[in-house]
Amino acid sequence: MAIVLNDLIASMEKLSICDIDEAQARLFQLISGVNNVLQDIHCLLEKQSTEKWNITARLSFETSTHFKWRIYETNNKVFQLFLHEYKQKDLMRPGYAITPHNHRYWFASRIINGGFNHIKYSISEKEKDSFNPECVSISENRLFSRDDAYQLKVGEIHSLNNIDEKTITLVVQSHPIREYSEEYRLDSGRVIKHIPTSSRQEKLLSLLKSVY
Repeated sequence: MAIVLNDLIASMEKLSICDIDEAQARLFQLISGVNNVLQDIHCLLEKQSTEKWNITARLSFETSTHFKWRIYETNNKVFQLFLHEYKQKDLMRPGYAITPHNHRYWFASRIINGGFNHIKYSISEKEKDSFNPECVSISENRLFSRDDAYQLKVGEIHSLNNIDEKTITLVVQSHPIREYSEEYRLDSGRVIKHIPTSSRQEKLLSLLKSVY
């Protein structure tokens, strides 16, 4: 059955009060079957008032590799829907998503234009802030193109490469399950924790107290 954007959003609301594992499995099925989504999103954004567009822009952000546009959030804030607009190759900077990393949340992604190589990793020797680069192995390396879909659990390590020009993905993600994500530097064996500003209050207060 073909799923349109409004069906997906309505299902996100219904499933947001269900068992989280059941909801995630169902949302992956739904986003895998979504149809005409580029046209639906174009229509949705084009019809937004200036006030609503300003809200969308404020809740969206830029990463080193793509723009992450917030399309929708369920009323209880359990799930969010994003559009990922990947940058031109000459505008990408080192960092997410092209270095091995994990996420604070579960997500399911549908490629709606373009494509990339998606690589998953396993690490057999890892400390709190470091790992042995020689103990990193590739557990999966797949080429995803238009209409393909995949999902990633919290903590799973992955990266993207060979990202096509004009790649766009539709992503449904859960609320954060933990406070930080991690980046794995293959050249040095360092694990870099990325803590969002919403979770940095104690660190900021500690820093301020130490310098006045």
